Amino acid sequence: NPWLISNKDDLLNYLGSDNANAYSGMYFALDSDIDFAGEWDTKYQEKPFVGNLLGNGHTIKGLKLSKGSTSKFYYGLFGQTNNSSFSNLNLEMSIDLSLTGKAKDYVVGGLVGLALNTTFRNVSVSYSQFDVELSTNGGSSAYVGGVAGYWTTEKSPVQNSIYYYDISACEVKGDIRVDARESDDTSVMSGGILGAQYGSYFDPTGIQ
Repeated sequence: NPWLISNKDDLLNYLGSDNANAYSGMYFALDSDIDFAGEWDTKYQEKPFVGNLLGNGHTIKGLKLSKGSTSKFYYGLFGQTNNSSFSNLNLEMSIDLSLTGKAKDYVVGGLVGLALNTTFRNVSVSYSQFDVELSTNGGSSAYVGGVAGYWTTEKSPVQNSIYYYDISACEVKGDIRVDARESDDTSVMSGGILGAQYGSYFDPTGIQ
């Protein structure tokens, strides 16, 4: 049985904790809508989430992500995920980030920043604001997407199944704005669902 998430405290304790990478293969499920009504602290972006979240058609609303930092590279409700899945989940949130300095990559997504070997099914993200300003000394890249900033796969864990990880029935509502102030070779990739994707196990027909 999945661990139930009923309120803001559960969300912070289970999904926003420093132990998020200890939940390998575990399932969590929302059993009600959650009004977060506050800033999602970027300290929760340090370690990848390796579990699975069942939204059960519920909504997490009121999330705000606006504290950019040169020491943090991955931004989202989950900064990083690996071998994870998300289904039947709705988010209502705002993003207003100003990223400065010189980092290798900045990855920004509403649900996930960097998604490795991750499945998204029936995920909806609505934005009241999505603004990212990137001001660097050059040599940086930014990947910005409504669901995930960067989606990639290593290898399929199921033999003879090349489309094990999929993205289906996902939608994004709202405008995504990226302002890149580059001094030399800064690059930006952005998209409604994904900022960028890479991997041999990607089925492009899965994006609706």
